[in-house]
Parts: sequence; structure tokens; C-alpha cells
Amino acid sequence: MIKKIFISGGSGYLALHCIKLALEKGYRVKTSVRNESKKVEVLNAIKGYLKKPEDLEFCILDLLNDQGWNESMIGCDFLLHTASPFPFKQPKNEQDLIKPAVQGTIRALNAAKTANIKRVVITSSVASIAFGHNKKNITVSHKDWTNTNSPKGVDAYMKSKTFAEKYAWEFVNKEENSSMILTTIHPSGIFGAPIGNNISGTSMNFIEQFITGKIPACPNITFGFTNVKEVAKLHIESLSNSNSENKRIICSHSEPIEMLEVAKFLRESGFNKAPSKKLPDFVVKMMALINSDMKSMKTYLGVKTKFDISQTKEIFDWNPISIKDTIVESGIAVKKIIDQRAN
Repeated sequence: MIKKIFISGGSGYLALHCIKLALEKGYRVKTSVRNESKKVEVLNAIKGYLKKPEDLEFCILDLLNDQGWNESMIGCDFLLHTASPFPFKQPKNEQDLIKPAVQGTIRALNAAKTANIKRVVITSSVASIAFGHNKKNITVSHKDWTNTNSPKGVDAYMKSKTFAEKYAWEFVNKEENSSMILTTIHPSGIFGAPIGNNISGTSMNFIEQFITGKIPACPNITFGFTNVKEVAKLHIESLSNSNSENKRIICSHSEPIEMLEVAKFLRESGFNKAPSKKLPDFVVKMMALINSDMKSMKTYLGVKTKFDISQTKEIFDWNPISIKDTIVESGIAVKKIIDQRAN
């Protein structure tokens, strides 16, 4: 019998890759979207990979509203919960991120329980692992948790992913939910060609700013890096890989990359508007006095966080796609979308 995966947040950058891969692997998919226009967006993006219309179903759900959740997963075998707000800018009120992330996780897990789903994979993030440790140089692993009580360096998104994940583990560790098996996937910065033409609110928006010259210089900041296809692959493979059961799986290159290095790879590939200069730290600190985004950025100046991915490599026999290949792929895809918009 063909197995069916419920994938929440189907219009998302990562979710679309998960839907595509699930269909290619022979699963049927039911996915949630926020409204009818998002349903059309997903269909337009995924239609080239959909062999039979009945292999993809839709429902409309809201992370902050109970309506529809209880019956949403009936008939599904797995839950893949990717839906969670991702900000390109920090919100004025951190609860605008925390509340939907946590409440969405609560609703998704309760719906899975109602549907008697035993296998759950949740998209978490290194945001729930790597921050608030107050060290300039640190190596983190799946055993670490972000310190949400840290006086600096922990923003609303990091709190939202940490609180939501902690709730998920508390839920499955309750005796009445002991038959439910959980895996959480923890990507760092996700890059790579999107499925469809929507690049707003994702890392592709960051690439767009680079290749169009909107970022004149790069602050002294490093970040973790991974390819969206690999993140999707780990999600889908976790459903059938018993070694990933009840594990936290980091999906990232072990070494972080400097923003200026990203720009360098883009320039070498013909994107001449990508920045070539580093923004001095004192400029970032001065701008932080009047700009909230710069204030958040100031905390990470000179910080270098490495990731212990030995567990991921062992469980999945995994070797990440090169950072340069992913950056170039991203630049080419974003330019194509920009050119299509202009015509």
C-alpha cells in the first residue's frame, strides 16, 4: 500500500522540496496551506513532478487557529511538520514569531495523535542549538540547546524554534504518547535553487540582494550553510531510517562561511555586483545605534560557530554538497527569476 505523508506549510521553500522528493520516492502527499492562493502557488510549482492528481491533496490550516486541524491528518501515515514563521527582519514583538511556532507545533502533534500517526519529523533549526553560549569560538552538537535566557545574542526566531522543539520532545516523552517516534532536523542557513518563483522571505532574498548590488559591503559575520535539497532528503529519509528515531539531526557544513566569501563565489561566477569589501566592525556598531537589524547583527561580529555533524554522517552516510556549488546554484536560480519578472 502506498504511504501518505502530511507535510505542513506546503508553500514554503523547504516544504516544496520535501513534497517534490516525497512524490519522486513514491509517497502520496497531503499538505496544508494558509489560503487558496497558496494552493495555486504550490500546484504551479510542483505540477511538473506530479504524475497523478490524486497523489497530492490540500487542506487549509492556520497555525493560530484550531479549525480543521483535528481531521486534517486522518488517513496519513507520517507527519512532516515544516510550517513555522521565518522572518527576514526581526519583529517588533517577539511573540509574533514565538506564538505561531509553538502553537502550530502543538496543533500538529495533537492532530497526528488523533490520526494515530506514529512517525513524526519536525523541521527545527540550528537556531535551537547554537546560540546564547556567549563564546566567540564554539563547536556545538546535537546535545546542545540554545540558551534562551542569555542576555544577548538570542533573537525571537531562535526562541521560537527552541520553545517549539522543546514542546515537541515533551509531548512525545509523555507516557500516553510513548508510541510516537520523533526526529528533529536542524538545518543551518538553507540555500539552493527554489522550486517555483517565490524568493521572498527566504535565504534567496539574501542572494538577490547580493547579486543586485543592494549590499555594498559585508560585515564580519559567519554563518552555517547547507543545501535545501539535502535538508529535504534528510527529512524524507528519516521517515524510514530507524537509526534516526528520537534523534536531533544537524544538517550543515561543519565549518561556517564568511559573508564576504559568499560574495566572492558569486563574483567568480559572473555576478559582478556582489560586494567585494568588508564592512568595518565600528561601522556596524555605529549603525546599530539607529538600526534594529544592525543591532542584532552586532552581537555576532567575529563569532565563529562550528557544527559537529558526525552523528548525521554516521546515520545517513552523508556528505554535504559543496558550499561554492550551492552558492552558484542559488545565484543562477535567483537571476533567472529576476529576469522572468522583468519580461
